[in-house]
Amino acid sequence: MEKNWLKVATYTDALIGELNKQLLEEQGIAAVLINKQDSSFIVGRIELFVHQDNESAALALLTAEETKGEDEN
Repeated sequence: MEKNWLKVATYTDALIGELNKQLLEEQGIAAVLINKQDSSFIVGRIELFVHQDNESAALALLTAEETKGEDEN
């Protein structure tokens, strides 16, 4: 991976990671998922990265999405 990319989230559920990556990309924030799960046992983590210039915007969007999900429950 290129320099200046920062991890903004970690997941165990690949679907949630993909949805959040898509959320960021829809807002013009380039995002990369790195799947570190073992394919046989599905253990490990999936990490979401954004360029450091977009870190605060990405974190704000992810926090807002998490809060929105909690409010719906």
